[in-house]
Amino acid sequence: MLATERRDRLSLRWILVVALLAVVAFASAIAIQRNVFPYYSGDHDEPVYRYQADMMRAGDLNVPIAQNEFFRPWLSGPRDDHLVMAFSPAWPAALMVADVATGSMLVGLGLAAALTVVAGFGFARELLGSAGRAALATAILTLSPFVLMLSGTYLSYVIGLALYLVFGALLLRALRTDSPILLVLAGFVIGGAFLTRPYDAVLFAVPFAVYIVATRRHDRAKLAKIAGWFALGLAPTIVIALLYNLATTGTLLEFPVSVQSGGYSKFGFGIRSIGPDTPKLNYTVQEAVQSMGTNLWAVPTWLFGTYLTLALSAYGAFRLWRAGRAICGLLLGLTFIFPVGYLAWWASSLTTNGALTGLGPHYYVPMLVPLAIFAAYGIAELAIHRRAVLIGGVVVAIVLTGIAVQPKLAEQSRVAKASRIYSHQLQRGLRQRDGKPALVIQERRTSSYIMEPYPFMENPPDLKTDVLYARDRGPLNVDLIDRTKDRRVYRIVRELAPGNPLGQLPVVVKPQSVQRGQELMVHSRIINTSGKSTVTAYARFGKDAQRRVLDTSSERGATYDVEWRVTRDGLGYDGPAAPRIKPLKPGKVKGQLIIGASFAQSTKVRDPDAVERRYYARITHIPNGVRGPTDRVELLTADEEWTRFGAPVHAWLPITADASLQVRITVTP
Repeated sequence: MLATERRDRLSLRWILVVALLAVVAFASAIAIQRNVFPYYSGDHDEPVYRYQADMMRAGDLNVPIAQNEFFRPWLSGPRDDHLVMAFSPAWPAALMVADVATGSMLVGLGLAAALTVVAGFGFARELLGSAGRAALATAILTLSPFVLMLSGTYLSYVIGLALYLVFGALLLRALRTDSPILLVLAGFVIGGAFLTRPYDAVLFAVPFAVYIVATRRHDRAKLAKIAGWFALGLAPTIVIALLYNLATTGTLLEFPVSVQSGGYSKFGFGIRSIGPDTPKLNYTVQEAVQSMGTNLWAVPTWLFGTYLTLALSAYGAFRLWRAGRAICGLLLGLTFIFPVGYLAWWASSLTTNGALTGLGPHYYVPMLVPLAIFAAYGIAELAIHRRAVLIGGVVVAIVLTGIAVQPKLAEQSRVAKASRIYSHQLQRGLRQRDGKPALVIQERRTSSYIMEPYPFMENPPDLKTDVLYARDRGPLNVDLIDRTKDRRVYRIVRELAPGNPLGQLPVVVKPQSVQRGQELMVHSRIINTSGKSTVTAYARFGKDAQRRVLDTSSERGATYDVEWRVTRDGLGYDGPAAPRIKPLKPGKVKGQLIIGASFAQSTKVRDPDAVERRYYARITHIPNGVRGPTDRVELLTADEEWTRFGAPVHAWLPITADASLQVRITVTP
């Protein structure tokens, strides 16, 4: 039976089957989030949905511009006097409602998964007219690793899929029963999907528009009536979308993601990026086609039954084409519209690395619906005369799914393990705060946001939290520390103890304070642990860089005490008599004080072994009343330690330098 024919009777048996699948989906979503994604998935967008939900709960749609300097959340960008968040409002609003109603956003994940099951059954039954075949298609969809995995994340793909399916079921039933009310509801639901994932909602609706025109092209009055009722339901959500744009971006037709990304995230080809300070991609037609190929190749591995189900889908499509070309054409359109449509979206190339084992080609997740329906139809056709086919197919499908899912779970386990280690190292470093509120400066990065690259390091929108995470702004961190005197301040760096494996760079949480005065005395003790004969002390600050040869016949274990004076005028040397040789080039040391020592067989070695301790530092101009202005040096105590391996390695590594270079700083007020 097809959509144009009479439906079979919806028996209690199939209702119970669908209810069971919905319960499984609900429970699986929560269990997967807790056990597979305890620190979120590898997709850094996840906590942004929660963040926007928390904003809505507080009555806010935007972030104050004051947070841009140190607390800029991931996927936000400046516009006028505020920061604009990237995502459309429907899914954050749903998470907010779930949190208010139940005390947990996790319930929202479970309900979205359960709604996908119920809506999937309704959609498949409207298409096929058979409750049994619809239940089989729903089971394939529900048990596919793609849906199960994504349902355990806070991403919007599953709720979007649920809304598309509700829309499809309502629209098909409206067309079958000639019901204006259902047409209005279908328009309203696809509008809700537009408020969730705008582009996906449009793509999913296009095959239905083609189907309606193709099947009713000779009755223009009927087409106009359908369009009118549908538009009536769609209109309120479109108005909401435009008003949301106006409230966030300041214009009706400019969507948040465009503002958030600084105009870099848009359709078409050219230079694209998540934001102005994130890596750029030259998205070309060739890149688009290659990305589509990689993503399509991975899709079957995310289906329940993998390539067996794909083969059954092809067979089912062949049989369905013979039984009803209009319905088959609609399903074929839903199959190909997403990979073709996403050729124009640059971020589809970002999913290729995780297409097989990450979160999959998640832009293509709606493809699973027609593939599952085709497969169910094919299985049912084969099983008409061969019941054993159904049982054998299920067994083989379970085995193939188990084989396909193992590397996916292994990859998620790796991601979770890395996050767990990082989190534990962070918490261990914060134990020293003795219950005091903390300010934690994140690792230094070129693009610096909160919630990226470690999504679990998140702040609430109002910044009222026991542990507050901040961007690393170099010497400007002094200003933040001065504004948060009630908190103990820490800085996250990477330090590797000598002899430990290079593949694991542990997190070190260093207490941080500000040293300030007209003169800083940097006392350094250099220990020759290498046994090389030439020992050199050097320092860099601003435009000043100099080095002194301490010894040309040194031995292992020899020690040297050196003092550097740091003032507004630069560096001064106090220490053992040592010739000042050709100054070092300052290099990229703006905002840094670098104290170092090198060890070589002679002064002519171009690439000696070296150790450095690097501090954020700056000179600040301070008005001083009637005596006129003065300047002071400000230095942040939590340093980075680096070790340089000369030839033949030629590499700097964040290995603890304390064995070869010990530093103490005193201040002259």
